Amino acid sequence: MTFNGSGSRWRRALARGVAAFMLGGVVTVVGCGLLGAGVFQESDAPSNGLHLLASGELSGIEEAYLGVARDADTWEAMWRRHEAHGEVPPIDFAVDMGILVVRPHSTGGFSLRIKSLEQLTDHLLLTLVEEQPHEDELVIQVLTQPWVALRTPQYAGPVRLSVLEEPHP
Repeated sequence: MTFNGSGSRWRRALARGVAAFMLGGVVTVVGCGLLGAGVFQESDAPSNGLHLLASGELSGIEEAYLGVARDADTWEAMWRRHEAHGEVPPIDFAVDMGILVVRPHSTGGFSLRIKSLEQLTDHLLLTLVEEQPHEDELVIQVLTQPWVALRTPQYAGPVRLSVLEEPHP
């Protein structure tokens, strides 16, 4: 497109460019707002003493991560790595421990849900459902790190993770 001659043609092209830029800015701002950490209350706690402390879609931890904290210092260090600011969710380590799981992706549209926690012979097995976008679903093109933080009774053995991948309902 040339911009000599009609000034209205240039103004329409400029207006379209500004509109596209502004729309991109709005989508980015709204998208970032939707991706922020969502803190959920423990009222919907699964069985076995497992309590969801918080979950969200952005973390300071950018790689796949399963962290287990059996004491306050480890929990605080792990939480600060995950979220540098804000309050560390309280845990009574005399009876409970904390678990943090992060599952990074190159787009939005992913979320984690706790399915179960089972004590097997030699380990705890935490099973999460990773809800994924459908192939034709429009998702934000930004790095995300869906995560869950939970509290569960102290267990001295290893904690293993199983993730079931399912499309969003």
